[in-house]
Parts: sequence; structure tokens; C-alpha cells
Amino acid sequence: MPKFLLLILLCVTALYAERDTIYVEQITRDTVYIPIKPKTDTIYVVGDSAPAPTCCKPTEDNPFGLDTTKFLRNDTNYIHHSLYIGADVFSLLNTLLGNVTIVADAELAFSRKNSLMINFQYAKKVPSEDYTENFIKDDYSGNISQFIFGLGYRHYFRPAKTSSMIELGLNAQFRHSDYTYHPRWKQDMVPTVAERNRQGIQPYIHHGFIRRSNYVTCGFEYGFAYNMLSKDGNILKKHVMYLADGLQIDFKLNVSVGLL
Repeated sequence: MPKFLLLILLCVTALYAERDTIYVEQITRDTVYIPIKPKTDTIYVVGDSAPAPTCCKPTEDNPFGLDTTKFLRNDTNYIHHSLYIGADVFSLLNTLLGNVTIVADAELAFSRKNSLMINFQYAKKVPSEDYTENFIKDDYSGNISQFIFGLGYRHYFRPAKTSSMIELGLNAQFRHSDYTYHPRWKQDMVPTVAERNRQGIQPYIHHGFIRRSNYVTCGFEYGFAYNMLSKDGNILKKHVMYLADGLQIDFKLNVSVGLL
């Protein structure tokens, strides 16, 4: 076969030969940006118009700039007055029992943690019908009265609405005794008349818990006082509150009102 015809035959065969198709997959990638929300702290403020607390910034009540957000439920969001006038509700019980007792105080608040206390107390003891006492009506007539005036320093452990406190002070005492002793079982005995005025001092220490609001403050306090007066014999031997000789126990349920 001539070479020319062979070349033509090969070209025709190659033209009609089976061809393979190759598919190339095209991958398209999109870039998606996901914004990350920055971490924020949620601060809860008590009250509709209460300012947000400053954290880590030294203030008068927080000189070291401590984080106080955990105390926001009991924070300093209340009106702080410079003068409070208060009275002891618990002493009214003694008055109802027949012995007039008035316990009052004035608080000059220099800050939310420091105050000067001005104390006032008046107590009057008359012979009782209770035979468990020594100053009984069948043997005595007359009365014993006492007036107390003094100063104290009160320190609140927190500048918050609710706080514990400690108070130290010194009172001046003025006691007047005017009674007659004539025991019923000694009818022929000449009555003994006691009439004297005495003065002394009374140091005291109290601890308690205070709840302060915008205008009214309530508190419970307890403690001890010591009366440095000469003894009244057996008359006040069984007394431990208000009118007492020596060691005295104090309980106060105080309610005060902010004025200035």
C-alpha cells in the first residue's frame, strides 16, 4: 500500500476514535466574617434615680477603690442626714409597768460611718407591789429618780443601709433619792427618811445593728454600763436596767428621724 494512502487511513481512524471527557471541579470559597461581641458587665442600680457606682475609683467612703458591686443590694443609696433624733421604744415597756422611763438621743453624723451621740435618759422608780422586789409598797413610800446626760462615739462598720456598729461613751449621772422606810412588821419603829442627791459617771459600751432609710432609721443595740455611784443598799439590789447599782445591762430598740 502506498505510504500516502496509509497516512490518510491513520488520519481517518484517529478522527473517528472515541475521546474521553475530563471534568475539572471548580471550588469557590466565600469569606464569612463573624463579629464577636465584647464581654460586658451588668451593673444593677438600686432605685430609679440612683447613680451607677464607681468601681475602683477612690472616694471618701471607699478610699482604697475597692470593688463594691457585690454590695449594691444594700448600697449607700439613701439620704444621709447630718442630724438624727431618736427614742427608745423598749423603755416604754418599763413606763407601762409603772416606772416612768425616757431614753432618747441625738446623732450628729459626720459621715456614713462616724457619728457623735448625745444621750439623754430619765428614770423614776416608785415602790412596787411586786414582793419579789426590795423596794415594795408596804415598806416604802417616796421615789428614786435619775437624770443622765452624756456623749458617745458611734462607728458603723459599713457605709451601707444595713450595718453593724459599736458605740463607746461616757455619761454623767444625777440621782435623787427621796423615800421613807417604815416596815409593816415593825409598827413601833421610827420611820427612816432618806433624802439625798448624788452625782457620778457611767461609762458604757454598746453593739448593735442599724437599718437606715431615707428618713427613718431603726436599730437594735445591747451592751453594758457601769454606775459609779454609792450604793443604795438593798433597794436596787435586784435591778439591772435603767436604775441600777454597779453593772448595768442595756437594751435599746431605737427609732430615729433624720432632720438635717
